[in-house]
Amino acid sequence: MFVDGVVFQNYSTLTNISITLDGSVSVSRPENNSFLVAFPSGISVTITEVQGSLSIVFAAPTNFKGQTKGLLGTWNDNVEDDFLRPDNTTLPSNSTGRQIHFDFGLKCKFYSP
Repeated sequence: MFVDGVVFQNYSTLTNISITLDGSVSVSRPENNSFLVAFPSGISVTITEVQGSLSIVFAAPTNFKGQTKGLLGTWNDNVEDDFLRPDNTTLPSNSTGRQIHFDFGLKCKFYSP
């Protein structure tokens, strides 16, 4: 895990009690197979291993609503613009998982502004 560009290697010692790293980011391990990272902005990310895959849950305060874009969508209650690609075109909301992976996810992954 990286915190401000520095590798945090003591993740195996984490417990369900949060510790603060670098004066701002709180991390904990609520379960053996998961990590919770909380930022001063109120944003949190929980990463859990589920049957050999990663489950990532992102949570943000409502003041971020209408200000997001990217892999997590636009968070404006309009599902039709959630798959906004870096070229400002939108993948339809009824796209298949394969289309979302190749025509949205990978396009965002390889995008460099």
